[in-house]
Amino acid sequence: MKLLITGGSGFIGTNLIEFCLGQGHQVLNADWNPPLNPVHNPHWVNCDILDYSNLYRVFADYKPTHVVHLAARTDTLEEEDMGAYLQNTEGTRNVLLCTKAISSIQRLIITSSQFVCQPGYNASHDE
Repeated sequence: MKLLITGGSGFIGTNLIEFCLGQGHQVLNADWNPPLNPVHNPHWVNCDILDYSNLYRVFADYKPTHVVHLAARTDTLEEEDMGAYLQNTEGTRNVLLCTKAISSIQRLIITSSQFVCQPGYNASHDE
C-alpha cells in the first residue's frame, strides 16, 4: 500500500503513520505542520490542502493507492469568521478533486471529529 495522509501531523495522524510504517507500508504525510514525531520527517511534505495546485502536485508525484483525509479544523469555537473552517469545506473538496484525477487511488477514507454529528454519536454503517 502506498498511503497519502492529509493532516497526518496531528495526534491521530501521528499514530496512523507509526502503525502503517510498522506494517511496512509507504506513507506520505501532506500537512502544513511538521510531524509531532521527528522520526516521521522523511515522510512529510509541507502542503496546505487549500492550495489546490500544490496539493494536486503532491498527489500526482506520489501516486498513492490509498488516501486518508484527516486535515480539518476540529473545534467548534469560532463565532465570527466561518471562513476559518475552509479546510473542512474547500480543503475536502480539493482532496476529492485530486482523488478523482489520480488513477492510482483505489480507496479514500475521509474522517472527521465527533462534532460533525454530535458528541457521543456512533455511526451505524460507513455511509
